[in-house]
Amino acid sequence: MSSEGQTFAGESLFVRYVNFVKLPHTVFALPFALLGMLVASQETALTWQVVGLVVLAFTCARFVALGFNRIADREYDARNPRTRSRELPTRRLTLTQAWSAVAVAAALSCGRRGH
Repeated sequence: MSSEGQTFAGESLFVRYVNFVKLPHTVFALPFALLGMLVASQETALTWQVVGLVVLAFTCARFVALGFNRIADREYDARNPRTRSRELPTRRLTLTQAWSAVAVAAALSCGRRGH
């Protein structure tokens, strides 16, 4: 089975979810969200709670976006040699597991309103 790159070895459910949405890509993009937060801090003081919530919201929102994309493209991914080894085409994750993870991440990404 060919590797797409930045894929973790292992078959635990956690590793399958990490690979499902390419978590290293989220870590790479996180500094951009933090820079935006830093710019916004000129108007409102930052707290560790705000930093934590921004990291959580960014990570969950990205998980939702990539997870939905993987679900929507699963049939195309199964036919493409570069992507056929992804979690849904190989059935390392079921469609129910994928939708459940996306739903949980969506709920977490918008869980605290009014702050």
